[in-house]
Amino acid sequence: MKAARATDKQILASDPASSAWVAANAGSGKTHVLVDRVIRMMLAGAEPARILCLTFTKAAAAEMASRLFERLSGWIALDDTALTATLEKLGATPESSDNLRLARRLFTRALETPGGLKIQTIHAFCERLLQLFPVEAGVVPGFTVMDDRTAREALEAARDRVLARAQADHAGELGQALAEVVRHVQADAFNGLMSEILAKRADLQDVLSSEQGIDSAIGILRAALGFAPGEDRESVLAALAISPAHYARLAEALSGGSEADRKRAALLAGHLRTSAATLVDLCGFLLTQKHEPRSLTSVVTKPVRTAHPWIDDFIAAEQQRLVGGIARLADLERLAATQALLVLAGQIAGEFERVKRRAGAYDFDDLIVRTRLLVAAKPDAAWVLYKLDGGIEHVLIDEAQDTSPAQWDIVRSLTAEFFAGRGVRQRPDRTLFAVGDRKQSIYSFQGADPDVFEIVHDEFKTRIEAAGQAFNDVDFTVSFRSTAEILTAVDTVFHDAAVARQGLDGTRKKTLLHESNRRDESGLVDIWPLIEPEDREERQPWIAPVDREPANSPRRRLAQKIARTVKSWLGRRVIEATGTPVRPGDILILVRRRNGFFDALVRELRNKGVPVAGADRLQLTKSIAVLDLLALARFCLLPRDDYSLACLLKSPLLPRPLNEEQLFELAWQRGSRPLWQRLSESSDPRCIEAHRQLSAWLESTGSRPFEFFAGVLAGSRKQFLARLGGEAGDALDAFLDSALAYEQEHSSSLAGFIAWFVAGEVEIKRNMEQESGEVRIMTVHGAKGLE
Repeated sequence: MKAARATDKQILASDPASSAWVAANAGSGKTHVLVDRVIRMMLAGAEPARILCLTFTKAAAAEMASRLFERLSGWIALDDTALTATLEKLGATPESSDNLRLARRLFTRALETPGGLKIQTIHAFCERLLQLFPVEAGVVPGFTVMDDRTAREALEAARDRVLARAQADHAGELGQALAEVVRHVQADAFNGLMSEILAKRADLQDVLSSEQGIDSAIGILRAALGFAPGEDRESVLAALAISPAHYARLAEALSGGSEADRKRAALLAGHLRTSAATLVDLCGFLLTQKHEPRSLTSVVTKPVRTAHPWIDDFIAAEQQRLVGGIARLADLERLAATQALLVLAGQIAGEFERVKRRAGAYDFDDLIVRTRLLVAAKPDAAWVLYKLDGGIEHVLIDEAQDTSPAQWDIVRSLTAEFFAGRGVRQRPDRTLFAVGDRKQSIYSFQGADPDVFEIVHDEFKTRIEAAGQAFNDVDFTVSFRSTAEILTAVDTVFHDAAVARQGLDGTRKKTLLHESNRRDESGLVDIWPLIEPEDREERQPWIAPVDREPANSPRRRLAQKIARTVKSWLGRRVIEATGTPVRPGDILILVRRRNGFFDALVRELRNKGVPVAGADRLQLTKSIAVLDLLALARFCLLPRDDYSLACLLKSPLLPRPLNEEQLFELAWQRGSRPLWQRLSESSDPRCIEAHRQLSAWLESTGSRPFEFFAGVLAGSRKQFLARLGGEAGDALDAFLDSALAYEQEHSSSLAGFIAWFVAGEVEIKRNMEQESGEVRIMTVHGAKGLE
């Protein structure tokens, strides 16, 4: 019954005659429906070149294209009966044999589409659009797209140039802005602050490009903080001026009290002798260090207050006046700091734009920002949209909950003529399809806003229905991925729990419950008790590694428990659905983040002899295999580098690496002689073999970086994989790719490559979808969409 309901909804969502908006739970078959809809459009006569499918990642685009071609290619070999049944299941009942012939030709039509099917990421679409209309977009014709590292290096270079100009001109606007910013942040936090604001440089450019620029933004901020025109620090301090008469009276009252009262009276008398004294000068007298009102007893002793009842109300009123004044002064400080930061960041962003234009290159953010301007704001937008309107008839959007507001602006512009005026009358069959799930929105750091997903839904529904066209609202609740027990546990966690549901309900106050299509299969949710911390043992700081979880820490003990459990399953526990014993490749472990627990879990599984795939994301500069290659390069560049040579002698680069005792024996009591000389003098067979191999590598130091490392790995790769696992292979491949990329953009110097490589943070995402026969460990974020 559930499968039938799911099929009916899938047929409704894939109907090519109507627009559709699909809210799809995880595992409910959204990619399947996207492919169904494209196929049904082609069966209904739509030209493949006029269908635009926008996905969020390259992997999703490749998956969709692969499924489409696999389905269409399979139809060629089907007989009429089987093909008719397939089309009926799809919801496209063939009316004649001509329809069957058309279905068999779809594969060829898709292959022969000029430029290929438009199944691409929105960034790829924007790049193509800008390349087609460079003059209208104001970009360099034939531009290239910077990768993340190149863009980061260019941005850092632009920042350094602007900071140098600011330091050289202390009295200028830029120099004063820098001085104001560094007055509020420490050196360590400065880079983080600049990176954070420059990551939002698209919004910054919107501010700077307005008619009044920064002044307009500061004016809006002043109004939001409640400042009157002309209100500044001087006017706020003037409002905090003390009344000489009242404070003279208070000092007189205090002088007749205790010793503490008399000290306070002397303090007040000293301030009264200064004509410019304000309540700020009395901050320590009236407020605590946290700028909260002191208790009246700590300001004036009780006997004095009893003798002068007016003091209580006066002190309380002055405290509130001072608290309010300090808040106003703090807001003024924020305004000044914000203005300085905008000036500084604006100069850096401008320099960055000049660098990119000179290089004829743009980064990924530029693709969205400039396309949005091209189709939504520039005077030439009408011409560009007119040209596009003739080539796009259907727009499909995958992962719509992660589409940013700027990206939605692009979609609005692309579909503006679909549902308005003459466009509707001339071609009423054009459609929009969007599928997403606000519960799966995970890219807020890239501007995604799940509330916008629902706002845009209402907007398009109104426009489409006002144009007299069909609009289908479809909810996919049936999961083809998980069993009922798993889904029930998820729904139970979020049922009527205000805290758990934060961010899920959205503007429509509608969260979809889950149903399982796997009715004949059972699942299990096993909740383990929390692992409590034990009494901490005194650590020996000289021998304890600072980056490893202590053996008795809860995380380390949890990792050990998971490793024992996984080990006990292998070969013993049977998977009910298949009747086969559990293998390592059947197990997926999800964690919240990659931290010490992640590393501890990998280590404990390996200690138990469980094959494990390692991390789903790798930072190359932290990979042991890459660190060994860097040590080799440093040794070859400077053979007297004893530390790098010691690392090499223990690494899998050598066929027979030294152990701890052998290395100690080699290095012990060598005096001033370098380790390389001691190695050459050793009669140990392993040392002789190591010296011979290292000497050969020394002779090839003059090679280009890629050639050098490729030659090294030709004889050492198997040793790396045998000792460090498949994870090392991915790291080594990415390292060689970096060496090749460096040669294409820079010189062929080995020393230059090493300096360039260690200066950046290169992270690779490993493909964990393919069956590798190993336990996979991934973050929940990284596992999203994993089949």
